[in-house]
Amino acid sequence: RSTILHSRKGSKKSNCGLRAPSSAHTMEVFDTLANILRDDGVPPSGAASKHFKTAVDRAELRKAAAVGLLRLCDSTLKLEETHLTARMWHILGNTFLDPDKSVRESVMGELSSMLVASGRFQHNPPFPPSLRFVAYVSLCADGDSSGSAANAGAANVGKKSSSLRASATQCAVQLRSVCRQAQAQARAINRAAERKFEDNLKLKVMPEYSVPFALHLLAFREETGSAAGTLAGEDDDEDDVDEGELAAVQTAAQKMLRKRLKWLFDPLVQSLGSGADNISFLLRMVELI
Repeated sequence: RSTILHSRKGSKKSNCGLRAPSSAHTMEVFDTLANILRDDGVPPSGAASKHFKTAVDRAELRKAAAVGLLRLCDSTLKLEETHLTARMWHILGNTFLDPDKSVRESVMGELSSMLVASGRFQHNPPFPPSLRFVAYVSLCADGDSSGSAANAGAANVGKKSSSLRASATQCAVQLRSVCRQAQAQARAINRAAERKFEDNLKLKVMPEYSVPFALHLLAFREETGSAAGTLAGEDDDEDDVDEGELAAVQTAAQKMLRKRLKWLFDPLVQSLGSGADNISFLLRMVELI
């Protein structure tokens, strides 16, 4: 990350002899970090390694890999769109539901910084985050209890979860500002530029367009409940499950889903203040999806 930043033209250290890594090398870094997360914190050297055998060790490696991936996806680096595949995006999303509290707190803290362009994500001018990362807020709600199955066994993080939702609201406000400025600039050029904005850039910076990404994430979660009262991947023909127990599981899953959607939609609506006029648009979008 530092090498890429320092090698960019205009950087104070652009003449220090550092050369940005090749695209292939960068892809290997992304892949290695994603695989560490996929393998639950087991390093590339394999499960037989004498290191990282304990749960604490593996949690530390998951934390380092997840934070590293988030930092590499800083918008100013322009790496995320090319190198963070859909598979990696889903794997990284799992860390927002990590059973280890320190891991979950760290990735939420890093995402919060990304959303409000602070800390390592602070640049001048600020770069808005990809909407794929805004969608992660839907995975940051706490369950009724720490480690609840309805929330994929995620550790509860208390105020960190509420703080992230506030950061998402602030991010939505910033994205709207970028969207309005870009639209005004395009309109000032000509009609063709305005159409190009509507067909391309608007889909990348208008915060409401984070909804399809979030619904995609949630649809592929095993613990996600559906309107029909079943879980994703659940076999409707299973007869060996106690009906009362199954009903309780489904009720908990639907309650958690509502909370996750609240974490997603509240910032989008509240960022417009008391005069919010995007509710019908959001409902129509969900209907079409």
